[in-house]
Amino acid sequence: MDGEQGTAQGSTSWVTRLGAWQPFTGPGLAAFARTHATRLLLFHLATALLASAAMVWSLHLAWAPVVLDAIEQLPESGAEIRAGRLQWSGEPERLLSERPKLAIAIDAGDGPGLGQSADLQVELHPDSVHLRGILGHVALPYPVGLELPMDRTRASAAWGAWRPPFLALGGGAALVVALLAGWTLATLHAPGLAFMGWISRRDLGLPGAWRLALASLFPASLVLDGALLLYASHWIRLPTLAAFLPVALLIAWIAMLRGVACLPAIPKEPATTKPNPFDGNPGADTRRTGSGRSNPFG
Repeated sequence: MDGEQGTAQGSTSWVTRLGAWQPFTGPGLAAFARTHATRLLLFHLATALLASAAMVWSLHLAWAPVVLDAIEQLPESGAEIRAGRLQWSGEPERLLSERPKLAIAIDAGDGPGLGQSADLQVELHPDSVHLRGILGHVALPYPVGLELPMDRTRASAAWGAWRPPFLALGGGAALVVALLAGWTLATLHAPGLAFMGWISRRDLGLPGAWRLALASLFPASLVLDGALLLYASHWIRLPTLAAFLPVALLIAWIAMLRGVACLPAIPKEPATTKPNPFDGNPGADTRRTGSGRSNPFG
């Protein structure tokens, strides 16, 4: 305990002098527990924007080339999706494009179907699109009002027009997920951190615990961003990417504990002892009592 108190007291000067500007050290995290909410939310927004940028770049690296390759394999004419149906005049079962992260295929016949080797396989069936992945299989019917050209010339033009909105949609979804995940995890961890601050006599209430929990997620978010970029660059596979989730959560927990340990300790109240009524006052005359009258028996 003495060592922890020394650490907290030594870090107090850092917290006061530097303020909340970086969440990578214990004193820096402790500063976020006492900073204004506006600064904290700006940091949270910046972290979510980094996650959004990582998602956009990953889609650009891993998915966009697969779509472009699939367009090159489409027929010259006689193929489109209209009125909720796939009109296809080519081979009933054909793998258009395949890479480790994504595969696109046509399955318009009654055969046994195509195998799967990519992390996500998109199959266009006569009346629905099937998504097959490590988590399972889902079939989505085509919207009735959808008109999607499937011949090479028109599909290439449509992809050129829709590629930027597609990437922007992925980045926007990542931004929203990062913001909501941060607020949710901070809310779930705040009561436990507040209790830890109370039992360790740290200057941390429930609002400060929420701010500290949110700031502790910033380093974990950067780890996930790096893992996503490694996955999109074909350095790691999907199971390894999934393994980074508990690692990132562990990093956040360590950051929370470190932040609590570096908070200033609440000073103990000085001990007060009541005077003993049976103790004589060494400075008083033992032969006098009360208001100074003499002891008649002295």
